[in-house]
Amino acid sequence: MRGASIIRKLGVVAAGGALLALVTGVVALASAGLWLAPAAGEPRRADAIVVLAGGFERSIHAAELYQRGLAPRIWVTRPARERSAQQLAQLGVVLPREEDVHLEILLRKGVPRTTIEIVGGGSASTVDDAQALRRYVDDGRIDSLLVVTSPAHVRRAALILDDALRDTGITVQIVGTPHEHFDRWWWRDQSS
Repeated sequence: MRGASIIRKLGVVAAGGALLALVTGVVALASAGLWLAPAAGEPRRADAIVVLAGGFERSIHAAELYQRGLAPRIWVTRPARERSAQQLAQLGVVLPREEDVHLEILLRKGVPRTTIEIVGGGSASTVDDAQALRRYVDDGRIDSLLVVTSPAHVRRAALILDDALRDTGITVQIVGTPHEHFDRWWWRDQSS
């Protein structure tokens, strides 16, 4: 009888632990959007605005920040060409490069071509973008960057860029574009 009582108590403790783990997991998953896209403060002036490769809403917001006088230049990171685009090019179907579309958006939003630079040689990830920026800023021309990305990418980009630029003394601000929808309660919206 005593052995059965101990087993029953262990079962209750195990079930309680499993329930606690389940509740913790559900709360963590439900609040992931709050962690991924932290509330942003007002962007501050910087030496350059950086548009990380990705959604074109980023360059729309970068142009608006430029027009507000928050930086004298904009850098657009160059992503690697997708394999499907390379295959289409072999067939004679040429899609515009992503950085060219960002450039066109910036120009149409009134940013002078002389203030826009394409950075990097074809990155496949934010880590590659960060390393390209590291090489680009190592000459000491700048002290601060204002980086534009997607709202859900703010925290991850901040972690990666802070690590890559840690010993440079460069101040990095990361802002999510308001032109890209991201519901912090992500399960309510398929695009989020």
